[in-house]
Amino acid sequence: MSSSTFSALHEKLGSNVGLILDVPSSSLGISKRKWHSAFITIYCSRAFLSLQPSTLPKHTNTTFISRTLSYSILTVEPVTVPIINGFKTDQQNLTELVKEKNLNELLELGGVAELASALKTDAEHGINGDDDEDIARRHEAYGSNTYKKPPTQGFLHFVWEAFKDLTILILLGCAALSLGFGIKEHGLKEGWIDGGSICLAVILVISVSAISNYRQSRQFDKLSKVSNNLQIEAVRNGRRQLISIFEIVVGDVICLKIGDQVPADGLLLDGHSLSVDESSMTGESDHVEISVAVNPFLFSGTKIADGYGRMLVTSVGMNTNWGAMMSQISQDSSEKTPLQARLDKLTSSIGKVGLAIAFFVLVVMLVRYFTGNTKDENGNKEYNGSKTKSDDIINAVIGIVAAAVTIVVVAIPEGLPLAVTLTLAYSMKRMMVDNAMVRKLSACETMGSATTICTDKTGTLTMNQMKVTKFWLGKESVEEEAYSSISPYVLNLIQEGVALNTTGSVYRPSLDSEIEISGSPTEKAILSWAVHGLKMDMEIVVKSCSILHVEAFNSKKKQSGVLVKRKADDSIHVHWKGAAEMILAMCTSYYNASGLVKDMEEDEKRKFEQIIQGMAASSLRCIAFAHKQVPTEERQNADQKFVLKEDGLTLLGLVGLKDPCRLGVKKAVEECQYAGVNVKMITGDNVFTAKAIATECGILRPGQDMLGAVIEGVEFRNYTPEERLEKVEKICVMARSSPFDKLLMVQCLKQKGHVVAVTGDGTNDAPALKEADIGLSMGIQGTEVAKESSDIVIMDDNFASVATVLMWGRCVYNNIQKFIQFQLTVNVAALVINFVAAVSAGQVPLTAVQLLWVNLIMDTLGALALATEKPTKELMEKPPVGRTAPLITNIMWRNLLPQAQYQITVLLILQFKGKAIFGVSDKVKDTLIFNTFVLCQIFNEFNARKLEKKNVFKGIHTNKLFMGIIAVTVVLQILMVEVLKKFADTESSFGPAKCGKAGIDSDSGYGQHCSPQGSISSNTYSKPPSKSLFHFMWQASKDLTIVILLGCAALSLGFGIKQDGLKEGWYDGGSIFIAVVLIVVISAFSDYRQNKQFEKLSKASDDIPIDVVRGGRRQKVSIFDIVVGDVVFLKIGDQVPADGLFLYGHSLGVDESSMTGESDHVEVDCSNNPFLYSGTKVADGYGRMLVTSVGMNSSWSQMMSLISHENNEQTPLQEKLSKFTPLLAKIGLAVAFMVFAVLLVRYFTGNTKSENGSFGKFKSGKTRIDDVANALLDMVAVAVIIVVIAIPEGFPLAVTLTLAYSMKKMMADHALVRRLSACETMGCATIICTDKTGTLTLNQMKVVKFWIGKVSVGDGAAYSSIPRSLLDLIREGVAFNTTGSVYKPKSGSGFEFSGSPTEKALLSWAAVEVNMNIDEWKKNCAIQHVEAFNSQKKRSGVLVRRKTDNTIHVHWKGAAEMIVEMCSSYYDASGVTNDLGDDERMQFKKIVQGMAASSLRCIAFAHKQVQDSKHNDEKDSMMLEEHNLILVGLVGLKDPCRPGVREAVEACQFAGVQVKLITGDNVFTAKAIATECGILRPNDQEMVREAVVEGEEFRNYTPEERMQRVDGIRVMARSSPFDKLLMVQCLKQKGHVVAVTGDGTNDAPALKEADIGLSMGIQGTEVAKESSDIVILDDNFATVVTVLRWGRGVYANIQKFVQFQLTINVATLVVNFVAAASAGEVPFTAVQLLWVNLLMDTMAALALATDKPTKELMDRPPVLRAEPVISYLMWRNVFAQALFQVAVLLILQFKGKSIFGVSDQVNNTMIFNVFVLCQVFNEFNARSVEKKNVFKGIRKNKLFWVIVGITIVVQVVMVEFLNRFADTERLSWSQWGACFGISAISCPISWVVKFITVPAKPIFSYLKKG
Repeated sequence: MSSSTFSALHEKLGSNVGLILDVPSSSLGISKRKWHSAFITIYCSRAFLSLQPSTLPKHTNTTFISRTLSYSILTVEPVTVPIINGFKTDQQNLTELVKEKNLNELLELGGVAELASALKTDAEHGINGDDDEDIARRHEAYGSNTYKKPPTQGFLHFVWEAFKDLTILILLGCAALSLGFGIKEHGLKEGWIDGGSICLAVILVISVSAISNYRQSRQFDKLSKVSNNLQIEAVRNGRRQLISIFEIVVGDVICLKIGDQVPADGLLLDGHSLSVDESSMTGESDHVEISVAVNPFLFSGTKIADGYGRMLVTSVGMNTNWGAMMSQISQDSSEKTPLQARLDKLTSSIGKVGLAIAFFVLVVMLVRYFTGNTKDENGNKEYNGSKTKSDDIINAVIGIVAAAVTIVVVAIPEGLPLAVTLTLAYSMKRMMVDNAMVRKLSACETMGSATTICTDKTGTLTMNQMKVTKFWLGKESVEEEAYSSISPYVLNLIQEGVALNTTGSVYRPSLDSEIEISGSPTEKAILSWAVHGLKMDMEIVVKSCSILHVEAFNSKKKQSGVLVKRKADDSIHVHWKGAAEMILAMCTSYYNASGLVKDMEEDEKRKFEQIIQGMAASSLRCIAFAHKQVPTEERQNADQKFVLKEDGLTLLGLVGLKDPCRLGVKKAVEECQYAGVNVKMITGDNVFTAKAIATECGILRPGQDMLGAVIEGVEFRNYTPEERLEKVEKICVMARSSPFDKLLMVQCLKQKGHVVAVTGDGTNDAPALKEADIGLSMGIQGTEVAKESSDIVIMDDNFASVATVLMWGRCVYNNIQKFIQFQLTVNVAALVINFVAAVSAGQVPLTAVQLLWVNLIMDTLGALALATEKPTKELMEKPPVGRTAPLITNIMWRNLLPQAQYQITVLLILQFKGKAIFGVSDKVKDTLIFNTFVLCQIFNEFNARKLEKKNVFKGIHTNKLFMGIIAVTVVLQILMVEVLKKFADTESSFGPAKCGKAGIDSDSGYGQHCSPQGSISSNTYSKPPSKSLFHFMWQASKDLTIVILLGCAALSLGFGIKQDGLKEGWYDGGSIFIAVVLIVVISAFSDYRQNKQFEKLSKASDDIPIDVVRGGRRQKVSIFDIVVGDVVFLKIGDQVPADGLFLYGHSLGVDESSMTGESDHVEVDCSNNPFLYSGTKVADGYGRMLVTSVGMNSSWSQMMSLISHENNEQTPLQEKLSKFTPLLAKIGLAVAFMVFAVLLVRYFTGNTKSENGSFGKFKSGKTRIDDVANALLDMVAVAVIIVVIAIPEGFPLAVTLTLAYSMKKMMADHALVRRLSACETMGCATIICTDKTGTLTLNQMKVVKFWIGKVSVGDGAAYSSIPRSLLDLIREGVAFNTTGSVYKPKSGSGFEFSGSPTEKALLSWAAVEVNMNIDEWKKNCAIQHVEAFNSQKKRSGVLVRRKTDNTIHVHWKGAAEMIVEMCSSYYDASGVTNDLGDDERMQFKKIVQGMAASSLRCIAFAHKQVQDSKHNDEKDSMMLEEHNLILVGLVGLKDPCRPGVREAVEACQFAGVQVKLITGDNVFTAKAIATECGILRPNDQEMVREAVVEGEEFRNYTPEERMQRVDGIRVMARSSPFDKLLMVQCLKQKGHVVAVTGDGTNDAPALKEADIGLSMGIQGTEVAKESSDIVILDDNFATVVTVLRWGRGVYANIQKFVQFQLTINVATLVVNFVAAASAGEVPFTAVQLLWVNLLMDTMAALALATDKPTKELMDRPPVLRAEPVISYLMWRNVFAQALFQVAVLLILQFKGKSIFGVSDQVNNTMIFNVFVLCQVFNEFNARSVEKKNVFKGIRKNKLFWVIVGITIVVQVVMVEFLNRFADTERLSWSQWGACFGISAISCPISWVVKFITVPAKPIFSYLKKG
């Protein structure tokens, strides 16, 4: 027999038979030798037959003749096996075989391999998993791998459990008593209601509780199903794949490894060192060795403790021992958590308090009753001794008992258990979605208290996606391209070590398909590297050797080994693989790349250790391979067991595996740390890998002291218990740890009082997972042992999910606390109110049903609302809840007691005074108490949402469930009160009772109490709420400058803590943060004040005066004072102030585009369209309207209430500065980059000194990595500081302050700014086009001339000579052709005239001088048609019918020259009509010109009687005669110039601003007024001819002529609105900045076209105002000049500040750049520079930006449109001052120590001090850009002096007191004097520099000419 055959037989026959076979024949006698030979023959025959089953004969009755000399005959009788579904064995035999561990029967069957054949399973390749029919047959024959469970508990079970509750039993007792007493007193029909209501309430409580518990049970069943669905590795079709445990069938080949649960009963096919923990089956803790020969039996439910192997499944599901056992067990989901246990105690305590109070009440009430202190409804004593009937006594006692029982009902907080149940169930469900499966309910809440998390590395912090990235052969790193150069012998050894020493597998279905690799991530990575990189063919390698023995890997040994025998030469080899440093310690030699073996001396070993450490520091897991060939005699020990050599090995190579960190893990770690939870990493990797990963994940900080923070497991293990307790909290990382080390750490932390959460995935982690307060196992890589030992399974193996679990844990605890606070408020309030009422009044206000209803609604719905709040980030801002922290905190008591006190007070007031207060019956009063109590709880639900935060409504819009529950609660309460009155014992709130409550007599009705004004609102509309200060703070924080500063602060904070530690290192970054907060607050406060200012201005601009008729008198009232029923006058340009109906009027056309978007005007009249709408504009005609709707009831106001005024418009200057700020930032970035580059070069070239410089000197190869890193961080910090310097944060603030201040002051000067940009644009104006009337003149018209014919009529006496008929024509024309009115009070006082100034002047003249009685005339005539006046027609006409003779007359009135042109005759002074020939026409023209030359406005009247046949009754078809009229007369109206207008015009002209007069008056009037106002010079006739044109003439110019002549025009007379628009367009084309004044509707186009539109506040129409930028409130041209001066002041102030700010930025930028580049350090810290910026920006902006405008501003020419913000003069000043400051600061930087003999710190403080004081003196210099005397007028500017004083005081505080904050040193008096002296030199320098002239034009313009 060959040795190989013998070995095979040896393995086949087992150890006992093997011993017999191995007995030496020489030791036996002759007879014994014969028996020995026979035994061998028989057993070998059987063995051969079992090895080669195909050799069995087909016919069993054939005789087999053995080839022996004796010719013995053997007949083999076959065992008959029934064939079931094609399988040769049945389930019963298989089950008994394994259950009984019947090895003999197994051998008789032919062994495991023969059994596999019987089950049609290929032992190597498994079953055919793709054959669904085969799977189905196996299911049918042997069953599925599931087991029956006991039926889940039904709904009725939970109903019964709820029914057994003590509270329910008490309530049912109460119901029974109440039912009995009620029926006894009131009979069955009425008496059942109280008791029946309690019964219904009890049923509801039971139902809700049962449904909740039933749903929770279902939820647990689902979770249980998910947790039991394990993924099992099976071999099917020759390939290893994961399948569900439920899919396993008999015949499957299953791969098993350490930690796996055996998924079914079966037999071991092959494996190594396999031992099983059968304690779950037998209770024995010792592990059972499993081997093919002796004990191949494996049982479902047991755990693999060591080794690995493959098993053949023989029984599944209910046919296994485990299945039979599990089918009898039902998972109990009624586990009580610690919190539930605490709540049970709380409930019990409250119940006891309730019982005590109830007993006390019972005693008091009984005493009150039997002492006669209670009275019945009639006021009689209830108890009168023997006179009282026994029935009455019994009823009274029963009532007292019922009251006591009610108090007990109140005291029991039934909602608490329900709230906990709902919270936990909801949280478990949501945590499942977040990849966390809760296995133990208590873990939900305990996790919220966790203070420390001990986490694994692999798969938890990292992605567990290993890849070989480094390979070292000997001392050389071999790249993938160089693998071909490796010695074939060494390559073969490596392949052999990888292929044979692995638990993974390689599968390739075909040559064309991809290779599939399975196993652990480490095994897969190594196999993938060997297959793809080393070109290993695993199948060939495996077949070339046979495995003799395996030492399986586990987390304790951290290595695995294999003993193999090569089939080619029978040589024995041992291969080891594992943690590099452990394998290295076992080696004495190594292979180099050439395949030569080198001895490994100590130096060599040290180099290998450095290689390992280098890979570990790069976050690589380092694995080593070692090999040794062993002699045959050394392969076994004395016990004949295989032993793997562990010394004298030869190192084959090292590989580095990269496992990248998970995305988001660093953020999750930081969140835990921020939440006060310490994260510790416990890993089996070496210390260098552990450090690298921990730093990458944020567990270790880059600059952290590693001493004590990072240790190895053996070190921790070797500490004394006292040392461990002392050092355990500081430890952040424990490397090379064993499971015992992890357990030891958990125990130490718990002893220190920590609540510890531990993650684990291995079998050996089970003790630590069980020991921890919360065990967290991994769902993917975790073994089943680990999962069963854990409380929560992290399904995605991600640490981020651990952080999520932490947040959910806190949420559970927080939600329960919310509900406890809410519930206890209800209980305390109800308890006290019932107790006090019962003791004092002998009755309770809340019945048992009502209280049950409150409890039911509040408990169930309140629990649902509060207990299902999702976790928020705020939860992670609190420290963990301690292990012994009370459930009800002081904060909860603080919230609870005041709420309860409030409710008690309110309810007791209602109880004792409710009837008197509301005048209601007892029934209604009790309903009020009940209703108030319930509604108090509804609002208290909102309060309970936040225990600490004041804003309880935050995030409420996202919680739809909460809002839904509130709505449902309110609806249910309404139903209780209004519908279920008998059930709830309530009274409806509607009907007569309400009248009584409201204090209104139901007989008198509401009419006597409600005024119309109360039912119809005022003429105002609600606006959206104004923006709060917080809104502006948020806007300010989003500014780019602020964001950059915050970035700088974060970097500074990081660098500071890195260098100086947390205690000292936070100063710089923290100071920057403080500075940023100050900037944000100041900016926000400024914007907030500006917004408030805008709201005030908006309110002022909306307050329009309206003409109304009240009491028969026409008067002006505010638009806000208009009420329904008012009669309002409307004329052209008016805004319709409210909705209404047209009363009467003429030619009324309305622009409704603001409402409808249609541009066509709508005609309004009485018959067809009498409707007028608020917000529309009158476009033509005039009329009266009746107001029908005001305020929010009008169409316009409903729309306007939805509109908020945005005042965040950016002005042109702000846009320029916003472009300039990023430019400076870019320059700063460029300079910072240059400095950084220079510093790098200086450092690495060795030009820095460690003692005198800020960076250590660099020596190549000798400088430590830490020193280099620190130096680089310092350089980056310097660059960051320079970026901080470059950003001028003060610009936006200065502009904001200037504009806000200017707008406020302009309002005081009668100018209302409507558009912000107009403030500064006005400062650039070069042309002002102004109106005459009301702007240049007073707009106070008076008739001073009257001509009839060619005769001037002097005064009133002369009017008597005029014929009456002619006077009547004048009176008739004035009375009817007007939009004004005359009112004469009955008191007999003088006339009151209303209308435009012209109309008032004419009416006054006619009434006083011509004795016109307008009321009489209006009685005698009827108006037929009206042609209304407008600025284009310049005339108006009226058609009237006289009632006396029925004649029809036309009257015209208007501009004299136009009316004269329409006349063909005229009346003379005697009333005779004369023809108007050319001579007469010329004479009248001279009369008109004469009046005009005297600055009079000339108005003509004309008349004509027309035939009746020409006009029918259709008013719309009536046209007024415009030809052959008779001139009645001419009047001259004087409108005197405003005082001071000439000086204002001259001031504009002196300032380089040209003033043009554009008027509708004729040319002579226009000339006269222009000359009087100074627009025209009287002596320059030539200039006058060129400067004065009429509108028609200008209009008829060609475009070229207009452009040529427009600059010379000073006056344009008889102009239309179109002419004004044309002039504005021409002037803008010529490059002018044009300001235009206007008051009429038709001026709107010109006002919009102009750069600055100036409307008139008094005479201006609403259309004009809306088209303008600024409203001149007093209609005065002098105010226009004031606006011009303020505009220039705005621009000048901003320029001052820009100059000041740039000086700071340029100086600091240059100083820091030069200092950094030359000396390698900067003189200022970031905090000092930010302090300068903040102090200078804020204070200087306030000082310079609020300078009042001076007369000097009007001495300059206007600022051109394209002129830059920073002028040449400003650059001159900036560079001069910056140069001085740079020179001074650099001298102090390099020579300051020697000059003043001070230390570095004092020198730096002096530099900082001088720099700040230079800016103080520079504030004076910046007051004037051009003037040399910067102190002129400074004594008037008190604010400036205050700011300078504050700045100096603050600087002193900074230097002398805030040393650590500002990094300064205290200075002596002499040093302060030196600082002031040096800084003061800037003032004389500024004075000298202003003598230097600068070019007026850009320098490049001269170069172009050259």
